[in-house]
Amino acid sequence: MQYKEWRHEPEEARFPLRHRLTTLFEIDVEDGNIRKVINNHMARAWRTHRSQLHNYFKGIGGPVDPTKAKTTPPPNMGSKDDWGYLCDMWCEPKYMETMEKRVMACGKRKMNSRNGSKSTIRYHIERGLDLDSSTGQIETWRLTHWDEKKGWRSTDAAAKYVSLLDHFLFVLI
Repeated sequence: MQYKEWRHEPEEARFPLRHRLTTLFEIDVEDGNIRKVINNHMARAWRTHRSQLHNYFKGIGGPVDPTKAKTTPPPNMGSKDDWGYLCDMWCEPKYMETMEKRVMACGKRKMNSRNGSKSTIRYHIERGLDLDSSTGQIETWRLTHWDEKKGWRSTDAAAKYVSLLDHFLFVLI
């Protein structure tokens, strides 16, 4: 837990986790594609776990009383050193300033999307589409703001989609 992101975790720390998978499942962890999928799942699990730890930290009053928070690690915390590192990191002024900016930016959003922390452009490229394709970008935007079961995220999102289509059709004519 003492690394900013999963991708910074050293290979020595990742190896035992991958090895554990071979005892539970019959998979070839040496295959590059399989390793990539495993790594993506582990990165997501790592972020989720760290987020849960941060919520626990905030729940016990960590930002107000960091000393108390350091002495009260969660039951699922592996190492007290990791917990101390995380508590120190979450109390740093630079970290708190960054989090405050993120919260303010999130609050200013007019339309929520389904692509999480990825930009729409990144999502578009990962779908294997060309950036020069206007229709492809409009479709990517639709996919990130519309759900088959729930429909549009908001009426603003639906209106924006219609305006994008109208603009595209106007340019074609």
